[in-house]
This record gives sequence, structure tokens and C-alpha cells, in this order.
Amino acid sequence: MKRILSLILVVVMLTSLLCSCSFLTETLSFCKVNFYVDNELYATKDVVIGQSVPMPKNPTKENMVFIGWRTEEEKPVMYDFSSRVIGSFDLHACFTLDAVAVSNMVAQNTIYSTVEVINKLQHTSGTMVETQISSGSGVVIDISDGYCYVLTNAHVVKKEDGYEKQTITVEDPLGNAYEAQIYKNKNKNYYAYSEDFDLALICFKYSRNHSFVEIDFGEDPKVGDYVIAIGQPDGLQNTVTYGKVAGFYHVSGNEGSAASKIDFDSIIHNAYTNHGSSGGALLDANGRLVGVSFAGYPTSGYGCAIPISQI
Repeated sequence: MKRILSLILVVVMLTSLLCSCSFLTETLSFCKVNFYVDNELYATKDVVIGQSVPMPKNPTKENMVFIGWRTEEEKPVMYDFSSRVIGSFDLHACFTLDAVAVSNMVAQNTIYSTVEVINKLQHTSGTMVETQISSGSGVVIDISDGYCYVLTNAHVVKKEDGYEKQTITVEDPLGNAYEAQIYKNKNKNYYAYSEDFDLALICFKYSRNHSFVEIDFGEDPKVGDYVIAIGQPDGLQNTVTYGKVAGFYHVSGNEGSAASKIDFDSIIHNAYTNHGSSGGALLDANGRLVGVSFAGYPTSGYGCAIPISQI
């Protein structure tokens, strides 16, 4: 009899315990916290309201360093994971540029897509020869059929009125010089030169393909994206600077560059550029071409680039 009573007591206790657990589970309130990387869902956590959010595994991106999660993609304030949740919300991954990784990428590969473009103009009057020399930058976009093709600004290779002779020289990062000309389509009889886009395609005969690397094309960057400017600002060779996209705005001739006739929104960024940067590459964090520099605001430190979608 005692054994039967003991068994009944155990059953009653277990039943009470299970009912209590079920009751507690039903009364708990849960919410969802979604984690996004570049607007794509990365992870979801079910969290009891009043408790803190457990962090997921840190995400990774090429040439970037993860620095935390934030509640709004545009705001740099990081989320405090010790705080208690009161409802569902989203968190966005925040990254900063890995300068070491990007520098290695540029030094090993991308720098060989960058050239200096020198435009020499001459005018002869009697025994006097007037010479004008200007320089800018360019980016290699194709190597084929014994030619190397370089994209640059139209104003970098423009032949000014009054000069009879023009010599365009391309100099690679190793100091080798090549005489180039503006590309001409033989079938349609036109030159790849447009002041409305401030773009020109120049080419030269080339057989040593190991000295140059074709650039990969990317997409138009977004506001806040990191960008890398490569060029020859202030006469400095193969300069690499970093910054972020501030916006897309129309640049009038008297603001950015009197030589440009561009009449569409340009990329405005704060990667340092100056005289000599014109025609240089604007890259994303993966080394892909997203724009071509053409003007700048020296007093504010902002540069202007033609978006890849226009190129």
C-alpha cells in the first residue's frame, strides 16, 4: 500500500511540474531580431522580450573588416547587445575598409591597370616652337590584337586650337613609355572621343602583355560605399587614396572643371584627388572600376567621377 501511495505521489508531482512548465512557456513573449548584410538576410534570432539578443557569427566581406551591428544602415551608432529588447527589430552589419588588404590588392594587381597620360602640343611660328605639356591619368580596359586600350578624360588628350602637332604618350607603372593615339573606328569613321561625357579611348601597339592588367568593371556605388582613387595627383606617381561616396550630383563647369561639359549626375566622394588625377580609376573595395575621375573641389577635398553606368 505504501508503495502504491508513493507511486501516486510521484505521478502527481511530475504532472504538476509539467503543467507548470507548459504554463510558463505559454506566458513567455517572443520577438524576432533579423540580421542583414548588404540588405540580404544573414541570420534571425528569436528572443524573449526583456532579455538581451545573442550575437550571430561575425560576417565577412572581401577587403573589409567587420566592426559591429547597427539598427539603421545609414547610421554609424553600434547596437548595445547588453540592452534588453522590447520588440522585434532589424540590425545591419557595419564594415570598414581593410587598408592593408586593399593596399596589397592594388600593389599586386590593380596598379598595373593604371597609367600616366602625357599630352604634348606644339605650334611652330617661324623659327620659334611653342610647346604645351599637360598630364593626367588613364586606366587599361582592354588588351587585344596587339593593342592596349586606355580610358581617360577627353580634356586630358584634347588638342587645343592653334597647335598643329600633338603627341600622346602613355607611361606604365614601371616607367616604360608608349606613343598612343585616340582610337578611331575604321568602319564607321569616328573617334572614341566625347566632351559631353569627358571620355576618350586611346590605344597603342603593345606586345609585352605582362606589364599591364585589364581592369574589371563593377557597378555604380551607393552613398556611403568605400571607394579607392588611383592616379597621379600633383605629379605623384601611382597614388592610392581612400574615401566614401557622399552622393550623386550635377557638377557645373565653373565648380568642378571648366574643361568638362558633363551634364549628368556624377559621383561625389572624399578620396583625395587633384590636378593629374583626371582620367584615373575610381574603384570599389574589390578593385573593380566604378568611375573615372574628371574634376574636384580642392577647397573642400571632394572629387568628382563619371559613373560606370555612363561609361
